[in-house]
Formats: sequence, C-alpha cells, structure tokens
Amino acid sequence: MANIIDYLKWRGDVCFSADPFNEVDNLLLSEASFFNWSGIISAPGTNTVTTLRQAVDAYLLRRELSQMQMGLVVPAAIPEMVRQMAESARFGQIGVACYVNDIDVKKELQFSATTFLLPDKTVYVAFRGTDDTLVGWKEDVNLSFMEEVPAQGEAVAYLKSVAAAFGGKIRVGGHSKGGNLAIYAAANAPAKVQKRIVQIYNNDGPGFPDAFFERKEFLKIADLVLNVYPENSIIGMLFEHRGTELIVESDAKGVMQHDGFSWQLLGNHYVTLPHFSKEAIRTRLVLKKWMSELSVEEKKKFCDTLFDFLGSFHAQTLSEVNASPMKLIPAWTKMPPEERKMMRHVLGLLLDEGSKSVFETLFGAKSFFREKTQK
Repeated sequence: MANIIDYLKWRGDVCFSADPFNEVDNLLLSEASFFNWSGIISAPGTNTVTTLRQAVDAYLLRRELSQMQMGLVVPAAIPEMVRQMAESARFGQIGVACYVNDIDVKKELQFSATTFLLPDKTVYVAFRGTDDTLVGWKEDVNLSFMEEVPAQGEAVAYLKSVAAAFGGKIRVGGHSKGGNLAIYAAANAPAKVQKRIVQIYNNDGPGFPDAFFERKEFLKIADLVLNVYPENSIIGMLFEHRGTELIVESDAKGVMQHDGFSWQLLGNHYVTLPHFSKEAIRTRLVLKKWMSELSVEEKKKFCDTLFDFLGSFHAQTLSEVNASPMKLIPAWTKMPPEERKMMRHVLGLLLDEGSKSVFETLFGAKSFFREKTQK
C-alpha cells in the first residue's frame, strides 16, 4: 500500500492537464495549509500570488524546515511534504495566496487558511485544522454547545474575500476542524459564491447538530460535500454529517488513524472500505449518548474548567502540557472542590462500563483523569 508521500513520488511528475484534480490532491492541499507561511505569502486583500516553488524557496532562504515546530498532534512530516510538492511538476507551479493565521485567546479563536490557485483555473480554499495551541482545542470543544465558534465566522468571511479576489470555480476543503470550517463556510456563503463551488472536502472533521442540515443554505450545497473518514474514525464521528461518505483504509491504530499520512492509496485514489469498523460505530454511539446527557451549561462549565486546569501553569500549547505532565497534579489538588466534583461527574458519564474502552482509546489506559475519577 501507499500514502500521500508515495503519491508525490509516483504522480508528482504528472501535470493536472494529464490527470485532473482528485481526492488525494485535496488531502495534500489540506495538509499543506498547516505550513507556516508567515512573511512569505500575502494576506487576504492584497491578492498577491506566488508559486508554491517560489514560496518554499523564499522560506528556505530564511530558515531550515526542521525549525518549523508542528507541535504534539500535527504531523511532523508536513514541512518536508510541502517541499516535495514544491519540487514536483504537478504542484510546483500552482499559485499560493491569502495566508492568514489568527490566534486570539480572549476570543477563543484559532483560525488559519491558505488559498491555492490551480492550473485548471479553479481555486482551492484550504482551512487549517486545529494546531498545537490550547485555545485551538478549547474552540473545538466549544463546538459542542455554541451555534457558531469564532473560527467558523472567520471562515465565512475568508471564503467571501477569496471569491471576490479570484474568479473561476471554487473547491473548499480541510482536515479535522478544517473540514468542519469548509462545510460551514460553504453553507453560509452568499448565493453567488455558492454557485461557483464545485466540491467541498471534509477530511475526518467533526460534524454539526441535526438542525444545521435542515437549513436551506446547507441544502443548496449538500450534494457537493465529500466526507472522507478512516475506517476507525473518532474525530469524524463527533456530531452529525450529511453528504457522500468515503471510508478509507489506514495503517494506523485507534485515534492515530486521524493522521492523513496513514490513509492508504492505490494510484490516485484511496483504498476504500464498505463500512466503518465496529470500534468506530461504537465510539459514535457512546460519544453521542455522552453529549446528549450534558446540558449546555454543563458542557460550557466543563470546557472552561478543563482548559483553565490545563493552562494553570501558564501553558499555551499541548506540547508544553505534555512536556511537564507532573505539574497537573498540584493543579488538580488546588482546584476548588466543587469544580473537581463537576469534572468527576462529567468524565464519570464517559467511564461507565459501556464506554470505558472508548475513553481508553481516546486518552490512554493510564490516563490521569481516569485514575482521578476512580478515586
């Protein structure tokens, strides 16, 4: 079997005129949106375009790829992947523009996007998924009780701005939260922008409440949504989805199947499967039940308490938390008793006999929370 790096080696010399854009190209551009283009690619509104090869060359004049910190959960292979894309005939001459990376702790916002201009005169708007920042992960949890998180509003504005700047048909996509943003932006775009959209790619991103899919704005673009999931999807099982489903084989285990580099390919297509794994189906049912048992107030309180706890020793990223896990123990003991009780209650709902295996898949059998909630 092969993955997207193998695809670059095998198909990188094949131009889009010989082999049109496909779902694997979508994944590569979605992953490329995690590249740090600060100071290299112009911001929205300037409409300045550079080729991918020129952009990577400009980056390498300033620093080494190894200096780009991807964090705890974003694949470390992305910078090298982008370098290989830039050197290929297929991707080297595509245009890159409108880079934005906005982090605002007060607004609980983590938003980033990059626009790629393809030889077939289409535009691919790539929304970045969650990065290493705690505020980014808190915004993800906020999806469980907020009608619109800040990144979703930013995604709508960004898509409108790109559509105004560049003509042609539009593809929208992203991995993880980026896939959620792609659907949300397309569903809330003006009618004249929606008419230009030819495909929406959600690469294992979380979904939406049922009510979202009943809106007439979504119904206009529903047939354009392609949801791509690994067979043991966990992130993609959060909330509800509509549109075409593509279930792909992965060579990773458990939650690590979320990593797009583990998705298996044959030529220019994924290796597909007829259905999700039993574990994925079980996960979806358990998480849906867990979420339904919590009120909006409980979800918000849990989210605020959890991330206050994780940031209690001034950590701003998951990497910082992971580097000093023992600092969490005194933070737990200093937490007000009523907050510890609430945390035990919420996590306890997930730790009943029917969901214990799911919790261990998500957090690990030796989880700090698991040990504490059993005391």
